Amino acid sequence: MSSLSRELVFLILQFLDEEKFKETVHKLEQESGFYFNMKYFEDEVHNGNWDNVEKYLSGFTKVDDNRYSMKIFFEIRKQKYLEALDKHDRPKAVEILVKDLKVFASFNEELFKEITQLLTLENFRENEQLSKYGDTKSARSIMLIELKKLIEANPLFRDKLQLPNLKNSRLRTLINQSLNWQHQLCKNPRPNPDIKTLFVDHSCGQPNGALAPSPVNNPLLGVMPKAGSFPPLGAHGPFQPAPTPVPTPLAGWMSSPAAVTHPAVSGGPIGLNAPTNPVAILKHPRTPPTANPSIEYASADSEHVSKRTRPLGISEEVNLPVNILPVSYPQNHNQATFSLEDLPKTVVRTLSQGSNPMSMDFHPVQQTILLVGTNVGDVALWDVGNRERLILKNFKVWELGTCSMSLQASLVKDPAVSVNRIIWSPDGSLFGVAYSRHIVQIYAYHGGEDIRQHLEIDAHVGGVNDIAFAHPNKQLSIITCGDDKTIRVWDATSGTKQHTFEGHEAPVYSVCPHHKENIQFIFSTALDGKIKAWLYDNLGSRVDYDAPGHWCTTMAYSADGSRLFSCGTSKEGETFIVEWNESEGAVKRTYQGFRKRSLGVVQFDTTRNRFLAAGDEFVIKFWDMDNINLLTTVDADGGLPASPRIRFNKEGTLLAISTHDNGIKILANGDGLRLLRTLENRSFDASRAVSETPTKPIISPLTAASVATTSGIAERTAPPMAIASGMNGEGRNMVDVKPRIVDESTEKSKIWKLTEVNEPAQCRSLRLPDSLRTSKGSDGDLNYWWFPLRLDRSPVVAAAALGSLPVRGFGGGGERAMSSLSRELVFLILQFLDEEKFKETVHKLEQESGFYFNMKYFEDEVHNGNWDNVEKYLSGFTKVDDNRYSMKIFFEIRKQKYLEALDKHDRPKAVEILVKDLKVFASFNEELFKEITQLLTLENFRENEQLSKYGDTKSARSIMLIELKKLIEANPLFRDKLQLPNLKNSRLRTLINQSLNWQHQLCKNPRPNPDIKTLFVDHSCGQPNGALAPSPVNNPLLGVMPKAGSFPPLGAHGPFQPAPTPVPTPLAGWMSSPAAVTHPAVSGGPIGLNAPTNPVAILKHPRTPPTANPSIEYASADSEHVSKRTRPLGISEEVNLPVNILPVSYPQNHNQATFSLEDLPKTVVRTLSQGSNPMSMDFHPVQQTILLVGTNVGDVALWDVGNRERLILKNFKVWELGTCSMSLQASLVKDPAVSVNRIIWSPDGSLFGVAYSRHIVQIYAYHGGEDIRQHLEIDAHVGGVNDIAFAHPNKQLSIITCGDDKTIRVWDATSGTKQHTFEGHEAPVYSVCPHHKENIQFIFSTALDGKIKAWLYDNLGSRVDYDAPGHWCTTMAYSADGSRLFSCGTSKEGETFIVEWNESEGAVKRTYQGFRKRSLGVVQFDTTRNRFLAAGDEFVIKFWDMDNINLLTTVDADGGLPASPRIRFNKEGTLLAISTHDNGIKILANGDGLRLLRTLENRSFDASRAVSETPTKPIISPLTAASVATTSGIAERTAPPMAIASGMNGEGRNMVDVKPRIVDESTEKSKIWKLTEVNEPAQCRSLRLPDSLRTSKISRLIYTNSGVAILALASNAIHLLWKWPRNERHSSGKATTSVAPQLWQPPSGILMTNEITDTNPEEAVHCFALSKNDSYVMSASGGKISLFNMMTFKTMTTFMSPPPAATVLAFHPQDNNIIAIGMEDSTIQIYNVRVDEVKSKLRGHSKRITGLAFSNVLNVLVSSGADAQLCVFGTDGWEKQKSRFLQIPSGRTPPASSDTRVQFHQDQIHFLAVHETQIALYETTKLECVKQWSPREGSAPISHATFSCDSQLIYATFLDATISIFNAANLTLRCRVLPAAYLVGNASTTVYPLVVAAHPSEPNQFAVGMTDGGVYVLEPLESEGKWGANPPAENGSASSMSITPPSGASNSDQPQR
Repeated sequence: MSSLSRELVFLILQFLDEEKFKETVHKLEQESGFYFNMKYFEDEVHNGNWDNVEKYLSGFTKVDDNRYSMKIFFEIRKQKYLEALDKHDRPKAVEILVKDLKVFASFNEELFKEITQLLTLENFRENEQLSKYGDTKSARSIMLIELKKLIEANPLFRDKLQLPNLKNSRLRTLINQSLNWQHQLCKNPRPNPDIKTLFVDHSCGQPNGALAPSPVNNPLLGVMPKAGSFPPLGAHGPFQPAPTPVPTPLAGWMSSPAAVTHPAVSGGPIGLNAPTNPVAILKHPRTPPTANPSIEYASADSEHVSKRTRPLGISEEVNLPVNILPVSYPQNHNQATFSLEDLPKTVVRTLSQGSNPMSMDFHPVQQTILLVGTNVGDVALWDVGNRERLILKNFKVWELGTCSMSLQASLVKDPAVSVNRIIWSPDGSLFGVAYSRHIVQIYAYHGGEDIRQHLEIDAHVGGVNDIAFAHPNKQLSIITCGDDKTIRVWDATSGTKQHTFEGHEAPVYSVCPHHKENIQFIFSTALDGKIKAWLYDNLGSRVDYDAPGHWCTTMAYSADGSRLFSCGTSKEGETFIVEWNESEGAVKRTYQGFRKRSLGVVQFDTTRNRFLAAGDEFVIKFWDMDNINLLTTVDADGGLPASPRIRFNKEGTLLAISTHDNGIKILANGDGLRLLRTLENRSFDASRAVSETPTKPIISPLTAASVATTSGIAERTAPPMAIASGMNGEGRNMVDVKPRIVDESTEKSKIWKLTEVNEPAQCRSLRLPDSLRTSKGSDGDLNYWWFPLRLDRSPVVAAAALGSLPVRGFGGGGERAMSSLSRELVFLILQFLDEEKFKETVHKLEQESGFYFNMKYFEDEVHNGNWDNVEKYLSGFTKVDDNRYSMKIFFEIRKQKYLEALDKHDRPKAVEILVKDLKVFASFNEELFKEITQLLTLENFRENEQLSKYGDTKSARSIMLIELKKLIEANPLFRDKLQLPNLKNSRLRTLINQSLNWQHQLCKNPRPNPDIKTLFVDHSCGQPNGALAPSPVNNPLLGVMPKAGSFPPLGAHGPFQPAPTPVPTPLAGWMSSPAAVTHPAVSGGPIGLNAPTNPVAILKHPRTPPTANPSIEYASADSEHVSKRTRPLGISEEVNLPVNILPVSYPQNHNQATFSLEDLPKTVVRTLSQGSNPMSMDFHPVQQTILLVGTNVGDVALWDVGNRERLILKNFKVWELGTCSMSLQASLVKDPAVSVNRIIWSPDGSLFGVAYSRHIVQIYAYHGGEDIRQHLEIDAHVGGVNDIAFAHPNKQLSIITCGDDKTIRVWDATSGTKQHTFEGHEAPVYSVCPHHKENIQFIFSTALDGKIKAWLYDNLGSRVDYDAPGHWCTTMAYSADGSRLFSCGTSKEGETFIVEWNESEGAVKRTYQGFRKRSLGVVQFDTTRNRFLAAGDEFVIKFWDMDNINLLTTVDADGGLPASPRIRFNKEGTLLAISTHDNGIKILANGDGLRLLRTLENRSFDASRAVSETPTKPIISPLTAASVATTSGIAERTAPPMAIASGMNGEGRNMVDVKPRIVDESTEKSKIWKLTEVNEPAQCRSLRLPDSLRTSKISRLIYTNSGVAILALASNAIHLLWKWPRNERHSSGKATTSVAPQLWQPPSGILMTNEITDTNPEEAVHCFALSKNDSYVMSASGGKISLFNMMTFKTMTTFMSPPPAATVLAFHPQDNNIIAIGMEDSTIQIYNVRVDEVKSKLRGHSKRITGLAFSNVLNVLVSSGADAQLCVFGTDGWEKQKSRFLQIPSGRTPPASSDTRVQFHQDQIHFLAVHETQIALYETTKLECVKQWSPREGSAPISHATFSCDSQLIYATFLDATISIFNAANLTLRCRVLPAAYLVGNASTTVYPLVVAAHPSEPNQFAVGMTDGGVYVLEPLESEGKWGANPPAENGSASSMSITPPSGASNSDQPQR
């Protein structure tokens, strides 16, 4: 995916988050893998949703990706396993062990065994390592800390843990810009365009006068409201008088812990067998019987009950469902008679608070004391009787230092805090304040003005939305809830947390504690409309119901605690006050009297067990509890906001109401008035100062803004745009709002003049369109929308076009319905996600938005029996109880699920379904439920008559699906949701492109070709660079792809686009249909846009291309051999991999010159011995005699065909094993055999790529001659990489690969970054063929199921899907000029087809003849000269003329070919390489090829003659491949001197065969060179490794193969392991001197200690060998050989008791189970660990064995002994081949017994022999000493030496602590490190290095182990980069050794000891 498409995904994530599509957001995060939401991950882990946790992780990593990922998955699965054991759920634990944990057994079998053994324990804490395991919650928290560290360290999560910084609603902004762009292109632009859709481009229609272009208002954005705080909390009455006994009402709520939605109506005939006409019956639901005529039951057909989808753009009349259950209620609660005079309706006090009251509460005892909390965090205490504010406290954190860092940070960023809830304790001694930021504060009240700080609790993350007091254990507790979705209980004395209740999926809005007899419980409501109930036992919620309103709901009991009420407001403003039937958990009655759209969240309260009151529509509304009709309203003399806050005092005599001017009005009834007068009389003196009645009232002005702002749409302050106008929702003008009367004395200082608007210019007005004739509005006139006058005229926004279409905000209290355009934007997002193959996200968004019901997905899920998914998907559109259709749908699904469980005889499952899923229908048809239940008693439910015809599961699902589809189509809730809108392809991208054009147009200095790099901020061209006209924006999202099946053309919307070139016809046919359509394999039928009238008929009779040649025959698609087959399980040895012709443009000319058979290369001119079976070959595109070869054992060879010389031979080796996926590492350990599947040059020959049969591709840089260098190693695919090619999709070189994981991937050839992944094949992808036509780049791919697909570089899926002839292994190739396309395919039965394709029609043009019926392998082919085709078949090479289907000729190449030889032409077609059956290659040439080779031979004749002549005093300089190549005219670049590291070519010739160049001595005399000596610490970098363990001398030392650790074996038999940390400072984790490692031990604290004998361990011979994957170490110290696990340090096994003792160990390079063991008795034992037996015993030495080394090229084992003898043994039969004694320098007398070590060079042909008297290089096959170096007499002896990882250097240590560094090619000394440079402060002569080890991937790093137990790591200075300089030839010896450069990888095999 391109970077801009990736950014578009982030914008979509932001939009979905703003629209609260939470599940879709997380699904897109997972499926895209762009952003890892740590908060969501933490929540899922804390909640133990393990399936969700792993599924979410799977979007970012897999188990075997790397060590971090493996540890993450292991920790999660281990925790899940332990939790199952903790619950004593053994079956579940076993399931987890087998399914989840067994995968780790291959990496650590001991650990898996230990985990398994936990099953045998009664309590797993008996295991020592798990003894400290606490409870589940704490264990999850501890694990989560570890997981977060692993995720942050995991490179796969790099840059995925932070979201980009975006402005609000960025996507909407871009869409708005695109609308402006469209409007600008209108021919007749109008001033206020009416934008009605995003689906097609806007046009203003016919002209209506000469109007200039006008900006388009932002119909999506409008003025985005700022995220506000939470909506208001209603009245809670938690501390009522003692409740009446009988806890029965709770039982109904608590009886079913599962979440069950009760149906709204009893349904029609839901039975075991469907009725004949279900739709007819569903239309007449039965109504519950009742004798009470006053009770009305709404039917499911009632408009107000019909369910709507998520409220995004719902019409004004929509109400959310009211559940009226079929239950009769008594209509009398024995209330005392009452009158309206009992209601407090008289305004008796007006208090000026100064800020907006958010919450109020009267003191429970002193009932005129009023607590107030405001929107600025103030807390006030009023004495209402005296009109006196006793206290005013501003918000302040009491102890900031003790608060969480998140709270401190948020307060620094934004100090504004609001009170969300304020409440007294039951006795009035305390009161609590809940704030919008984290904390609650508890004050102690001591009467009057005396309040004291009591507790401050950092209670929640985010806002604290509610607070209450309760006595759960007869002790006062505080209950809080908050944004973090939790309810928490705190001790009111100490502030200690007592309980945390988790389970809500949205912020918890309110709590209502209560008790029935001895049962204490809490109701809670959340912003998703869920009601839950909790006991104080931490066992989870007891109920889970949907509240009417589905958003902001509060609950309260009547004063006597017997009746439960709730008040809820939906996001659309619909308000519901209901009474609940607690015994059934259902709505008992719904009170009427609310407007269709309340202007805020309504707050309510109860009083006297009689009345309900709520603030709505600028008044207070009252109801009698026993009557649903509105009782009366009170306007409190006006001045109220739209939804005032209200609160009764305990006796109901006083009512406090908030006012719009930040004040409070106190209303009283008769009793209240008497109470206040009594208080006034008591404080007469104080009351005199207050004037009750103003002499001259002042009418203060009201503005729309003041109404809107103070009305506070939510209880907390709403955003300014929460109200769109100065009218209330019914269109009243602001004149209708009653002015407040204030005391003149308080207003005298104010100077004010009434504003009058009497001219059109003084305001903006708009008459709404009224094409339908309507009656007058509610106020007698048509309504207008009013806005403040706007002065600016910016081109982006003017509030016109869709101002009436509200936009949902983000959070806060002002969320509104989504506009129709935002709804359309959701559809565009669905299209984009579908194009990007985010399938799961698509379905989640369909469900969560409820806009489109995908019937195809629904059918698939039903057919697959994914019942949970089926119901969850349906839940986005309907609930069980929405209507009769919905009820029937859910019943049929659950009935089918139930029957399937019975059919499987899974009784427990059937009972679970019956209770959880089907019981809900019992209240509608009890008889039916009984009948369903009785099926449990039957052996076979088909014994029931109605179910006798039930077939198998598949057919039953199909029959049910037909019924479900009918019900869905008839269900009004699915109306208009079953069809997607008709959209052009990539419509969202088109709109984004238009927005970029709009941005570019606004640039001050537009440039011609702007580089758009981001969507996150608006584009700007920067500084001017001359007078440049506005220029088009290249569409980085679209590219230029105006063709069918791809992105749509921009047409009129792309004036800045360059004119696209015409679509090349050949591609059009292939690209015409993006849908997957199966076409005939070999027909010539039309594949394109113009489908025939009857495509089926035509497909059966394909038309044949016209031709004048009657001999051409076309195979029909009906041929048997074309039938599709599955992938084979075993492919024969002859299988060839595909040939790719690179995408290079060629002139389009088919006029071929005449030719003859002589033009074909038929003469054998070279026979090359490769040594293993060639699998793929390719000639260099420039140096056409240079041939690349890849073989079946993973070797890569480079041949100079002209000189018959193998320049390079590289064995397979992973360069950086530690960075590869764990699955690759595991597979290589299990079976190290790897084959080359494909090898290919880049177009210019500077690179070549190798695709291997295991996961990876390796890219080498070629610098001429023998100089190849490692460039990139990519872990490309899971399984084999089947093909590789190069292409230039964006004028930059890319690598294209395909593999067994059914994908094609594109990689940047410079960095290795993945650019594209193409998915769509259903079988392993076999080959790729990139190409281009004009400016269109594309890729053809073929898979093993015979499918051909074509891809553009746009991630929009395949453009074609056709069947290839052969239906199995097919390759495709273009002719040299790129004008003709061919393919060659072989079927599983051996039938082969070579065909030419008609690209314009996507059909076969001709099929070439001449193949046998059954080929003996997969045939490989090639093309040449735009003339010929060639293929290897039947032990010969077959040739065809491209224009003739008949075989032209065959060539057998003098015999010796396999059944299906591999073939490859050079570029000019003069040479042809062919594989032979004896692992060789034959080169065939035509006349031009013969002349080319003779020319090369003549050019190198002089050089060869020069060797035979002996110069008088020649200086022989190191020979390079380039020197030969350059003189022969082959190489273009001179290679460096070390380009050849061997004196032999690949055929084993001695270096005498290599022609040295002769140079004049005088030319070398001017060279000045000085040995580099490092004698100060400042001259190098060194690090002594920490050694807390006291050890004696270091006997053995080695780096791990991954380079991240060093392992040492001390002379006391203890192993030491140092590991380097991987962190931000040190991201690679590799060994280095700049970071100190840790001396590592496992948690158990054990050490790896070898067994020792009775002898002194200091005198024992120590040895060890490390396995290739660093998992195991084999070691001995004079006793038994031990095998240790490197992760746990545990001893896996011991074997081979002495005597004789083991003295040296080496793993076999191909089989880790075979070990060569050198013994003290001079024998070598070949031991098989797996079968525990000695397979062979080798003899040849006379003293103990001191060195062993394997060569996997020569298949030999070289040994050395204390007898100074070298022996070579063959590994096939373990026979001794050669032996030779070291050549001891004259004058040197070695000790009688001295160690000799051996180590192979990277070429695996030469080896290093190290003795205290010398270091020497030997050629293995002849066992000849090629080069030798000895210390001068009197110098210190050599203690040890080793090759650097690239075999270019040799590090040697001496007994005087000096370290010398040699060039490996000629053993010249280039640098010397003196002891003072690294042994700082330790100049003892007894301290020196005993052993040296080289880093496996850093050539200039090495480590030394010392006699004092120290280990030092040394590196050159960073400024130097290497050790010393290369000396001239005379400073070394007179001859040099040439060694073939490294084979395989740069990190050589470690020396085995």
